[in-house]
Amino acid sequence: MRRYLTCFFAIFLLLSVAVLFLNYRVDPFGAWRTHDKPLSVFSIGNVSYARLAKAHWIAQQQSDLVVLGNSHAVSAFQADQLRRHLDASTPFNLALLGTSLSEMTRNMRHAYYASGARRFLVVVDLLNFRDHTTARGNEFTVALALDDSLGSRYFAARNFAATTYSWAATTRSLLALRAGYLDSNTAEGFVKNCKNEIQGGPLSRLVSSAQARRDMFQSTDYLGTGDSTAWREPLGELMAFIAQQQLDVTFLVPPFHLSYYYALDASGAWDKHQQMLQLLVESIVAAGVEQHTHLVDFTAFNRYTGEFHSDPRARLDYWLDADHFNCAMAELIIARTAQLINPAGQIAPESEARLGARVTAANLAEHQRRLNHELQAWKAANPEAHAWLSRRIQPLP
Repeated sequence: MRRYLTCFFAIFLLLSVAVLFLNYRVDPFGAWRTHDKPLSVFSIGNVSYARLAKAHWIAQQQSDLVVLGNSHAVSAFQADQLRRHLDASTPFNLALLGTSLSEMTRNMRHAYYASGARRFLVVVDLLNFRDHTTARGNEFTVALALDDSLGSRYFAARNFAATTYSWAATTRSLLALRAGYLDSNTAEGFVKNCKNEIQGGPLSRLVSSAQARRDMFQSTDYLGTGDSTAWREPLGELMAFIAQQQLDVTFLVPPFHLSYYYALDASGAWDKHQQMLQLLVESIVAAGVEQHTHLVDFTAFNRYTGEFHSDPRARLDYWLDADHFNCAMAELIIARTAQLINPAGQIAPESEARLGARVTAANLAEHQRRLNHELQAWKAANPEAHAWLSRRIQPLP
């Protein structure tokens, strides 16, 4: 009996050491050796782990362009796109899932002081303009990460079991080894396995995600009053920091699939989206940073955002769901952004004239009128798609 127990404990000890070594070596959540290990593709999808790891990694390098934003910018934008179109030699993707304006402000400061970054691409949309109560725990994690010793100790004590002996960690480590991500990932914060030829999702998935957004917009008071103005102070702090340090910043309002705009319309939030553009323009002017801060809006109703198939199971070319585009669309966005913020490239070919626009105080009213007109014009020109989307994305009772 004693011999069996000895064998059992010996096997258990060996397996424990093997699992510990595997999960520490692969580090599927980006939790260990954050100073010398590149980012695993899996840590992008884990909110707290990615926040801590990215805060550490950007402090280990000099970055000449930093991407801030939420899920739109996490996986679609690629380092090579920024190098080719925006002349960035050492870009870093500091975008995080579900980020808030206060977290973006903190991360901009961190990137400036820790990495010397002076150029920023800030991807912003209506979801940033609310009280992100769900993000407070994540912001606490990244706040600890900014203090290297405190953050490391806290993270190690809290997540040792989850990152070394859990079934999830072991499964992800095995998947990472099988897919070859151990040697192909990058410490710049970008997901390297995203290719331009990846197809989007089926139209049915886009409609389902748009319906979920409609419900969210209808139940949440974006750009509202009272407690829901928690975004106002961090927005002011963000603009003040840009002005103080004279940073080169481009605010980018990403495009969405037309089903998302139908969700805005069905929930009464389309006017909120327009107000957001006005608020950004007014904040830029009030801070006095018009010379080195740009606002580029990709809200549009064109062949990209209006991509439609009569078969809802058919996969789209540019969209993963109603509010997330793939790398092919990201390539178009970055290339067009480079044209819009470059004074020599203000005039674009007519075929691309509806893909993105630089918005200023001088053209804001005309830009908003054009968007309202184009929405109605698209509905009239595409009656089949309009009828199909209207039936599925209706206002809630």
